[in-house]
Parts: sequence; C-alpha cells; structure tokens
Amino acid sequence: MIKTKDLTKVYYKKTCVNHLNMDVEKGMIYGFLGPNGAGKSTSLKMILGLAKPTEGQVFLFGEEITHQNRLEKLKDIGALIESPSYYGHLSGRENLEIIQMLKECDPQEVDRVLEIVRLEKEQDKKVSQYSLGMKQRLGLAGALIGNPKLLILDEPTNGLDPAGIQEMRELIKFLAREFKMTILVSSHLLSEIDQLATHLGIIQNGEMIYQDSLRNLHRYSQQRLALKTIDLPKTIQILEKNNIPFEQERDAVLMQRLTDEAIGQLSCMLGKMNIGITRIEERQKSLEEIFLELTGKVVSL
Repeated sequence: MIKTKDLTKVYYKKTCVNHLNMDVEKGMIYGFLGPNGAGKSTSLKMILGLAKPTEGQVFLFGEEITHQNRLEKLKDIGALIESPSYYGHLSGRENLEIIQMLKECDPQEVDRVLEIVRLEKEQDKKVSQYSLGMKQRLGLAGALIGNPKLLILDEPTNGLDPAGIQEMRELIKFLAREFKMTILVSSHLLSEIDQLATHLGIIQNGEMIYQDSLRNLHRYSQQRLALKTIDLPKTIQILEKNNIPFEQERDAVLMQRLTDEAIGQLSCMLGKMNIGITRIEERQKSLEEIFLELTGKVVSL
C-alpha cells in the first residue's frame, strides 16, 4: 500500500528525513512512532505529495507516484495531517458537504461518515462550538468520505483527554476491522501505539531505526527469573557449579526463563544446602525500556 525508497527531505541545509524506507502492507494498522520533531509529519506530507522530496521515491498501491498519476492515486487515500481544517461558522454537516463536492462523491457519503464517527446528533451545530474531540472526529469523517482504501492519520489523539483518546482508538480499530482499511497512524505515545497497531516503524532524527511487527518488538522483552535467597553467595556457587547462566543483581540473581521442572530441581538443590528461597519472580522489560534502548534517549511516552 505504501513503500518509500531512500525518502529524504532537507530544509535549509538541515536533513529532516534521511533515506527513509517504509513498507506498509495491505490490512496493517501501521504505527509510525517517534519523538516530536523526529520527522513523522514531514514523511507523511511527502507520501501525500504535500511536500516535495529532496530525493527518494514514493510508491502507492504498487506504483511509483509521479506528477501525472498523483491525483488519481490520492482518490483512494483519506488523510488527516496535523490538525483538522474546518470552517467554524458552518455546521459539521456543511463542512462535510464541501469535502463531498470537492471529491465528487455521492451525497449520501455525508450521512454514512457522520454515522461512523457518531456525530449525527451534532451535525447541525456550528463547528466553532465543537469540543476538541468532536473536531477530531469531524476531521476523521472528512478523511473517510469516498471510502478510501488507505487512511493516513497524523497524531489523531493529540490534545484529547483519556476518554477522547479511547474513543479515537476504538474508531480506528473499527475502521480496520469493518471496512478492511489499511491505516497508517503516527504518534509520539508508545502506549497508544501498543494498544492500536499491528506493525510499527520507529523514526529517530529522520531515520528509521526499527520496522517490524509489534509482536516481534515484544520479543525484545525477554522474560527472566529473579531469584532471591537468604544466602546469595552460596546460591551463586551452586549456579556456577551446575552451569546455570545468570547475572548478579544487588540482592538477587537473574536467570533466563526456566521450565517448571528446572525450577523445581534448583529449589531442591538449594533446599539440600539449607538455603531458603525468599522470592522467585518473573521480570520483563517494558516497551518503554525497549524503546529507550533503540532510540538512546528518553522521549514522550
């Protein structure tokens, strides 16, 4: 659905996006993650033709985008970049009718998208009177007019309260599930992407530093066992004697995850040596810790 090859953008001698290679396949909810200023919005603008790449190529639906075919390809894409645009003195419905006419779509599309984003009851209210969450839903409704195959959303939960964030998240999942849309959503919130996306691309200083399924990212988070006893030095001796790999912590030893049988055998060995076990617990790196390792810096999470 989307493929970029060495996509690069230089503004005033500053490289904002550096040889970005993105691959979004059909059916994905692709989370485009990175700290503020990492180059997410610039990348999306180049994909949509709103910014001209300094170098590199963009492919949509399997074809390279050129000046000649750009508008034809964009007909199958809905997008909400940065904040939604609207006429505050017009109603929500009137704003959508303008988009419907510009896209040359069936007028019934307005009713369809209003129902999807659950704005039917507020459709005749002036948009200047809308809450931030309602404005975001209106922007999403505008992107959905024409029933696009691909939806590109730039920070769709930005500025929303927890209830609004959850509502937007459920809407995006609904669109992917019910309408089989491929969705690219950018965010600086790792916790949001973790609850939403199937695949992930992490951008840092304009460069893609990770791209794979979210499931594979979780595999970085290897589970380990933390063992605490009343006599740590003797415990270490027993582990070394039995060739059990471990790392020493302040008051515990960390081991790779063991089978239940191996844990039982280790417990028996320690018991025979009169070494009491005070705690055995599983430990796992959080996604925030993994992200920190990948980016090398603390970012908004």
